[in-house]
Amino acid sequence: MDSTPKKLPRVVRWRQIVFGPDGPEPKLRELLLFMNLEMDAAGHTRITEQQIATYWGKSDLRGIRRLLSRAVEAGWLSRKKLGNTNRAGYQYKATVPEDVLHRPLAAPNEVDYLRVA
Repeated sequence: MDSTPKKLPRVVRWRQIVFGPDGPEPKLRELLLFMNLEMDAAGHTRITEQQIATYWGKSDLRGIRRLLSRAVEAGWLSRKKLGNTNRAGYQYKATVPEDVLHRPLAAPNEVDYLRVA
């Protein structure tokens, strides 16, 4: 029986950092939680602004776009345009801001499996 700890999927490690003490402000955290539900194990999702608005029960797509842009600017997501048209949408990927990634771990004995490679 192998007793070595298994490496957690990237999206699980990202989620632990997002919801840990170094995570983003509550509104971004809520957005990232919902996006996490739609991510694959590598941390990719093609969720649309409309899906996010429906989840929150809002019709303000501009507000959703601003929040997504804040998450990208803060380093919690990366965004890649799909296709050449405005309707093609984006693919998002879970990322960790550089300043959070290089902070010392909270507990000295904590295993470094929380860091997202």
